[in-house]
Amino acid sequence: MKLKNYILFLFVSLTIRFFSQAKVGQWQDHLNYNYANGVAKVGNIVYVSNGEGLATYNEDDNSISKLTKIEGLSDVGILTIKKNDYNQVLLVAYKNTNIDIIKPNGSIINISDLKRKNIPGKKYINDIYFKDNIAYLSCGFGIILLDTEKFEVKDLFKIGNGTSFKEIYQVTKTDSAIYAATESGVYYGSTKKNLSNYQNWNLIASNITAGNYNGIINLNGKIIANYSARLSSNKAMADTLWQYDGINWSKYPFKTNSENKRIYDYSKFGLFLINDQSGLQAISATTGLVDKYITDYGFSSANINDVFYEGNSKYWLADGRNGLIKSNGALRNEKISIIGPSNNVSNDLAIKDGNLVIAPINLGPTFTYIYRNTKPNLLSNNEWIELSAIPDTIFDLNCVAIDPKDKNHIAFGSMGRGVVELKNNQLIDIYNTTNSSMIGFNGSNQLWLTGINFDPNSNLWALNSGSEKLVSIKKGNTWINLDFDYLISKQTLSKVIFDRNNKAWIIVARGGGLLVYKDVNTLTPPNINNTKLLNVSKGNGFLPTNDVYSICEDLEGRIWVGTAKGIAVFNNPENVFKNSNFDSQQILIEQDNQVEILLENDVVTAISVDGGNRKWIGTESSGVYCFSPDGQNTIYHFSVDNSPIYSNTINDIVINEITGDVFIATDKGVQSFRTSIIKGLENFEDVHAFPNPVKPGFSGNIYITGLIDEAIVKITDVSGNLVWQTTSQGGQVEWNLKTFIGTKVASGMYLIFCASASGDKSATTKLLVVN
Repeated sequence: MKLKNYILFLFVSLTIRFFSQAKVGQWQDHLNYNYANGVAKVGNIVYVSNGEGLATYNEDDNSISKLTKIEGLSDVGILTIKKNDYNQVLLVAYKNTNIDIIKPNGSIINISDLKRKNIPGKKYINDIYFKDNIAYLSCGFGIILLDTEKFEVKDLFKIGNGTSFKEIYQVTKTDSAIYAATESGVYYGSTKKNLSNYQNWNLIASNITAGNYNGIINLNGKIIANYSARLSSNKAMADTLWQYDGINWSKYPFKTNSENKRIYDYSKFGLFLINDQSGLQAISATTGLVDKYITDYGFSSANINDVFYEGNSKYWLADGRNGLIKSNGALRNEKISIIGPSNNVSNDLAIKDGNLVIAPINLGPTFTYIYRNTKPNLLSNNEWIELSAIPDTIFDLNCVAIDPKDKNHIAFGSMGRGVVELKNNQLIDIYNTTNSSMIGFNGSNQLWLTGINFDPNSNLWALNSGSEKLVSIKKGNTWINLDFDYLISKQTLSKVIFDRNNKAWIIVARGGGLLVYKDVNTLTPPNINNTKLLNVSKGNGFLPTNDVYSICEDLEGRIWVGTAKGIAVFNNPENVFKNSNFDSQQILIEQDNQVEILLENDVVTAISVDGGNRKWIGTESSGVYCFSPDGQNTIYHFSVDNSPIYSNTINDIVINEITGDVFIATDKGVQSFRTSIIKGLENFEDVHAFPNPVKPGFSGNIYITGLIDEAIVKITDVSGNLVWQTTSQGGQVEWNLKTFIGTKVASGMYLIFCASASGDKSATTKLLVVN
């Protein structure tokens, strides 16, 4: 077998697909694992960090699992991970200085002392060094000593002059001293002295270049320190390795030709490692010569962020483009693929018939260029697909829509480059000022596409902010402009939805209110009879504020609007053009014996409706709420403090009506939460219960699916005695296998009768229970 084909075979054969079927009430993460920033191996388990959570790879059976906040980690935003050889624990350090310790049995101990403590200066952890059970944490403000068996902070060492303290990049230890690589040189402190006193730390200045040292190791009793030319002079220059024999400094025999990002002590294997800008170098501890140099995997160049070496020329690499890499040298490199999108950024979501599409770029409240050509992702049939057919010249894809008549027909809006249209994941065209009627900003060719959607007729609506013609519509192969200049001129538009009465509701962002246009079917030019701009005025919308962020229509035809001051509901949207009885209303709830306005102090960034007409609300800083259909009762409130959700900042929410999954786009990536509510059907279809039969030892709930909305469901024993009854919300109900009085049902056959509220439609099925 030729070498090139052999490498390709290894790459393909080690590609492992990970997907676990979520159960009702469970969360799933949808994060990118092609980026990795940390790796370590404990026993037969390789841990890899993608900067938000962990994945684990079991080398014995090639299985992959996720280990994130959903599965028990205490936080998100992992900065570094490190294994302690002394007791086989894995220390996980987060960007906010929170710490988890994963024990060999898999249990997780959280140490939040540093996170909770108000520490002035640069509050983060650069590196971890272990000596027996003690972890030495190199921090932006000093050195933390952490006991990994008692799970407590033992001490804090600060290096400086008593008023300002040095950033510590890495530390190492000998029997008599601790050495620290800092922003202004190498310091040491005798272990015989009280190192909590900053005056007992000394700068080693003689015979060594002054400046910033970002790495230091103990190589068989000899201290090796890395002088960082870039950190010292802000210039792209080669670093210098220095060695210290306890008396004098001298340049190390191996001369580096690059910037060294990190150095590792593997003297127990006769090596030390240098992670530089080009790859990974393994240097012999005895000769100072290069033993291995990994710069290319055969299928991709290396972009190494971290390494774990287990001996026998076997390296585990955390790569910034390829995720987890297993390397046995330059010619045997295997990518361990973990299913997920190609990036963690998410702004606008669209879903149809189980296909989820992510527009990645959030332009912020000012809708400003970001200049990123980040590719969008599609989740289909449990597989993540990067939409690579979109050229790299297309920047800032911030909005997305799916054709209501074809789930494979997708459109994106780009800030600056126009509309991108795809079919079956292939590029159809890119529409700009040269091949459409869209007009650029101030007469230029720059198209600020900040909102996009298909209407019920599959016409594509593009919101071209800042233009003289704010709304352009692609009808077939023809482009039509709608001129709303007499109401709004060159403003920013963010979203458009279409209600059941074929009216378009358009958000005029940045305090512009709501634009309503009623001639969606005919596309008649806007005029005073078919267009209205709603605002805070009574009799003209009565919005709580003109600052509108989100909008949706519920299953009863009401329009729910998310604003900077909570929620407003148009209960009679059909009356908007009748000029009476159409103003929005805010929802009043009773809280602590007081009447309050629902989410009055929250910026509501997203609204979605599930199959039971429940409202899923995303906010700018309070996480996600699920309310009853009328908004009076809170069913869920997910925040970083009470749930596995990664962030309280929510960009969008959509719901898979087939599975009940609620997809949530946060500023840290996409997660989903599975509910039992799915879309109700027009007729009863394949009504069945699952699991069926219920076997001994089963402790969960069973689900009856294939229902129409608001179906009456009755369960009896074979003698006809009524055991349980409910009314469905959507197309599925959940039963805990208990009777009306709360006792568990006995073994036997149970009959399930389903009927519509009017009684004109019905279905039956059976369920066997074996206790």
